Amino acid sequence: MRWTKLATLSAAGLLCAMVPAATAAATAPRSVGRVLGAVDRRPLIASPIANFGIGKAAASPVSSLVAPNGTSYLVYTAETKVGFASAYVCTLPRGAAVCSRTTLLPPLDSHTSVRDLPDSVLFGPNGTVDVLVTTFSDANNDDMTTDGLRADTLEYVLNPSGTINTGAGRVGSLDNQGDSISYDGQILWVTGTASMTDGLQVQETPSDGTFPDLSPPVTIPLAGTPAAHEFYFYGGDLVALPNGDLLIAWDDGTNAYVVEVNPSNKFKVVGDSEFKKKVTVSSENDPTACLASGRSGTYLLLRSTTDGFSGALSLYKYTRSGHFSAARAVPSTSSDYGDTKLLQDGDGLLSVYFATFADVLAQETSNSDGRSWSTFDYPSATPEVTTDIAPALNAFGAGVVFEGAGGTVGDGIRPRLQPVWVHQFVSLVLGAATVKVGMSATATGAATPHDSGQLIVLQEETPRGWATVATTSASSAGTFSFKIRTGAVGTEDYRAVAADVKGWFFTDDSPTRALEVDKA
Repeated sequence: MRWTKLATLSAAGLLCAMVPAATAAATAPRSVGRVLGAVDRRPLIASPIANFGIGKAAASPVSSLVAPNGTSYLVYTAETKVGFASAYVCTLPRGAAVCSRTTLLPPLDSHTSVRDLPDSVLFGPNGTVDVLVTTFSDANNDDMTTDGLRADTLEYVLNPSGTINTGAGRVGSLDNQGDSISYDGQILWVTGTASMTDGLQVQETPSDGTFPDLSPPVTIPLAGTPAAHEFYFYGGDLVALPNGDLLIAWDDGTNAYVVEVNPSNKFKVVGDSEFKKKVTVSSENDPTACLASGRSGTYLLLRSTTDGFSGALSLYKYTRSGHFSAARAVPSTSSDYGDTKLLQDGDGLLSVYFATFADVLAQETSNSDGRSWSTFDYPSATPEVTTDIAPALNAFGAGVVFEGAGGTVGDGIRPRLQPVWVHQFVSLVLGAATVKVGMSATATGAATPHDSGQLIVLQEETPRGWATVATTSASSAGTFSFKIRTGAVGTEDYRAVAADVKGWFFTDDSPTRALEVDKA
């Protein structure tokens, strides 16, 4: 069929049913590139943005956070020439390769040095960013541990631009600190002592940065659980459950443990599980993100110790009272090495990130409770992908993976950042399946997750391949429309393609729609 005229209409007000992006995520990555030619015969394979150096030399990444607008907050430590470690925050706008601001988190005094790994970064109220940093010593040396190591946990509150709003509030003094979460207006973080005879501990501080007087942590008795005989705490994680309970996971270097506790009842244990020959961390004392909770449920990621720290990964779905479903394998094989992290985006898409021996950052994704997985590898632009990674996703699926550097200041090595792209589901609906020759047809659709102003292309299938016949931009709701005026009798197939958005989405296309053109 020959087209005599084609025009575009505004996408405003034209909304079709949106399908979660996770429905398309298990398919192979597809892309037509950022700019499409009149006829595109290329296979739809996307190329990710290459990772790039960021921050200061000899830095170790700790945490990363991605705001809804795509701005990333990257927390890391860097040693000075005399071996003194300080904490920094890089504020990185979406799609940028240079920090718009690098913020030093000043210590309490000249005697305070942060650990190799600051602990966590979270969103506070009104767009602020809370950072928890653990120090080796404090201003008065009155609460150092028996082995003479660090004493204090400090909280800093930053504005969305990365400037310090409130800094250096002393909020905790826990050993072997694990990860933290925002919960009921508080920041909670979990730990265990060098020996677990005192049980787990949870400490809290208001998330608004008011920095109250230091309060003692709450101890969770483990009597009657398999973990009661555990001797070590090698990092841990916690998430909030829909019923208001907390789920806490950790390991002793050999076995993994999970307890469900009720915060409103003095953190009473209401359920527990033990996993033999499984661990949640990559190496001794490294905090991990082994739990993920969201739209598709709560999941636990564990590593088999039968093959050392490069053992197979298994995914477990939470059921009730601290218990989980049977394991489902994550296809990491023996290439898994170093940190392994589990994340869940706003559409419930599960993602597992890990480094490989081949200097590749691997991403496994699943939208089927771990029954099936798709794989995407991000080759490193520099040698030796770190064993220390800090991935983050936001509710729209946009994300980054922050990779450590290691070495010394003299090595001049900086940590790296790898933007993580996600898939969109693109719909296309014809206003009518059949039209008369000379009449116009309307095609509407939507991309989700969406990006306001994203390039949307309408393509027609021809004997030479898919030909681009019109372009438009997505609305703030992700919707779009095209008006097609027919010119000959016949059947034509159409698809809509959402083009790449730097640092955000892969390019994806809609299902093919057939339009029948009859005689007048």
